[in-house]
Amino acid sequence: RTALLQSVAVRLHPLNKRLLALRPVAVRAVPIKYNIALIAALSEAMDWPDKGLVHGLVYGFLTTGDIADSGLFRPVPVEDDGEFWERHDRLLDPPECLRWEEELKASLEAKGERARAHPSSPQWLVLQKLDKATAAEVEDQLCSPAFTWDDMCAVYAEPGGLSARLLPRTGVPKGVDGIRPIEDALRSLTNQCARMRETASLIRADMAAQLTAEMMRLCREAGRLCPKVGVGFADLLSAYRLVPTSQPQNSVFAYFSPAAGQVVFHELRGHNFGLVASVTNFARIPHFHCAVLQQWYVVPVDHYVDDYYLFDLLLARQSAHEALSALHGLTGSRLAPLKRKLVAPVTEGLGVRIDVSRAHEGWVVMSPLPRRLDKILDALWVAEEVDLLLPEPAERLVSQLGFVFQSVACR
Repeated sequence: RTALLQSVAVRLHPLNKRLLALRPVAVRAVPIKYNIALIAALSEAMDWPDKGLVHGLVYGFLTTGDIADSGLFRPVPVEDDGEFWERHDRLLDPPECLRWEEELKASLEAKGERARAHPSSPQWLVLQKLDKATAAEVEDQLCSPAFTWDDMCAVYAEPGGLSARLLPRTGVPKGVDGIRPIEDALRSLTNQCARMRETASLIRADMAAQLTAEMMRLCREAGRLCPKVGVGFADLLSAYRLVPTSQPQNSVFAYFSPAAGQVVFHELRGHNFGLVASVTNFARIPHFHCAVLQQWYVVPVDHYVDDYYLFDLLLARQSAHEALSALHGLTGSRLAPLKRKLVAPVTEGLGVRIDVSRAHEGWVVMSPLPRRLDKILDALWVAEEVDLLLPEPAERLVSQLGFVFQSVACR
């Protein structure tokens, strides 16, 4: 099956070159080259509902304005036309953007200077971690090098103001001592400029139990013994950062840099963590890959944001992972090799220990990992201390709590 897809990709290579040549400068800046022609061909073959996926990969996805329904996720109530567009036009009006930029810059400078006066304070430590994390993103070409306020005013100049609505950068804890940069689109009101028609649906922790029940039913009907199974995981590299946007002016962020001693500005190449449109725009890519894996390779797979959840027969000898890697190699989407977890009877993923070693007997055991519980409690404590919980980490926390509760009392 992979060989056939490879032959199709070879035949589509001239078309893909033409499609890649159509990409605007902002889309070309994202450090990834999707095989857009192959993705288009597979979408057509499956009659894939997301008719805007290929257009978005060529020209970039919207992060503000009327975000079209992809046809993949759960619909949400749509805001009235008049109210939305009045607010959208007012907040993105160049003079208003300039007023907000000046206000934010002054606020970041004041907070940065106060933190610098207390170098052992948590606030200064967070800024130093942001410096390190942002430098890594610059090195990986995920965002532009730092530029100054004068550069900002020159690059994004519009009559009477600026075209960019600046995002303040902050961070949430990641791992033992790391930080995940996130842009506060709630504070900048940027999310109020996006009208969503759907929200991404996330898988449940008991996916292995659901698949086991279906497998047992099919085996009973066929009069066969249930085979032994395992669960594995894979992770998409850089997630939102590799999803192109057609509105790069909405991806500019700022923070006080201890290394530079002033407020610095960067333009993110892809989608920001913190923008409400980033979630569904990104999810369209792993959703597409899951559909191909299910229909072409017959792999039981789904995804939780950027994590693939694989359910496979042990006698298949990691064929699910092989199919996943092969497909991503063909489409140009990237997996994180260090986060790969081979299919096994007992494994850990998404903060849960999953034991399917007796699935062939009808038993699936799941339990939350102590370190995941500690991480969730720490995140809740930090949110309470700073009296702030942004939409993106809030959504992640709700999902993580859902996984914990489902693994304690699986349906």
